[in-house]
Amino acid sequence: MTREPLIRTTQARGQVVFPVQMHLTSPESGAAALLHVAEGDRVTAGQSLAEVSAPDLIQALDDLRAELNRSGVTLVTVTHDDAMGRRARRRVRLLDGRIVEDRPLPAAGATP
Repeated sequence: MTREPLIRTTQARGQVVFPVQMHLTSPESGAAALLHVAEGDRVTAGQSLAEVSAPDLIQALDDLRAELNRSGVTLVTVTHDDAMGRRARRRVRLLDGRIVEDRPLPAAGATP
């Protein structure tokens, strides 16, 4: 008699169900404009998963900015979004804490 490892195989059809699922929400309504991850990807805390297009929010910001400008108030917006930056009347770019650009911009919708 010889000793050999016992090998057992099983075949089955079905769906793997993970015991933990996360439901994501956004503070603003809108449509997912760009997804940065796919189903099954590993993600880390703070990682950007998607970009949401929220035209109502953008319009509300534009309305607020216009109202404040009419009142003589300047609204400073800090953003990494070039499209949002182009909505301003002036652009100040910083690099490593130093101003590298400071210039007025053409009116929104105008050709530069």
